Amino acid sequence: MKVTAIRWNPQGNCVLYTRSDQQALDLLIFSNILPSIIAPGHNGLAREDKKWYKIEIAGIQTGLQDGIKGTFSSQQIHSYLCENNLEYAKTNVTLLPRWTQPPIELGTQGFFSIVFAVDDKDQHIHLLKNVHTLAAWGRIVYMHKWMDYPSIIQYRKYWKFGHYAANCKSTTKYHICHSDHKESQHIQACTECTNKTNMVIDGNNSCTYTNPSCINCKTEGIDDCAHSSNWTRCPIHLRKLGEACEQPRHM
Repeated sequence: MKVTAIRWNPQGNCVLYTRSDQQALDLLIFSNILPSIIAPGHNGLAREDKKWYKIEIAGIQTGLQDGIKGTFSSQQIHSYLCENNLEYAKTNVTLLPRWTQPPIELGTQGFFSIVFAVDDKDQHIHLLKNVHTLAAWGRIVYMHKWMDYPSIIQYRKYWKFGHYAANCKSTTKYHICHSDHKESQHIQACTECTNKTNMVIDGNNSCTYTNPSCINCKTEGIDDCAHSSNWTRCPIHLRKLGEACEQPRHM
């Protein structure tokens, strides 16, 4: 087997390519070591590259009620939905439910949206048209087709928009505090985070545990830059999204 090329898709997944006389699916026998080779220090899961059909569910309990500090994990949400919804339990879920924003951006919100994916088009249609609702933490929630935003290039080493790895000579920045270290080194390198008991939520629903700082807002002189550089509600991100939406879409 020989990997001839790799690329990162807009969703942040790494896609591997092999020679034309080989099948990339055969690489799955190395699935336990591939993530550590491609992205050392990051957890990953290797799977066959197939088209996914995503479903969004709004109003899922986050686990932050009553002052509890910690959101439900993907596995916790998946297990709960399987236990209480027969149709969901019978579904081949290829992407476990995940929050539509990073957990650190949820603040103290009691309910938020999740997205999960299946790789079978018929299952996708069945869930949306025939099932439509699920039971989640004592509430009825509704499933909707997930609408992907247009692609916006944001380089994950320095977190600038429209910035490519081939042109980058900058040092690695962490997207939350914008200090000169990788995410895996944050706890050791950031003096504000070495003591986890300092994790508190202030009156503005901002997490003072990580002291977020957005490089893009700070560069453009925006006063409110107290959020991570990959926050989906960042003013710069929203502006870039608007510019992307104005471009013609290729169907």
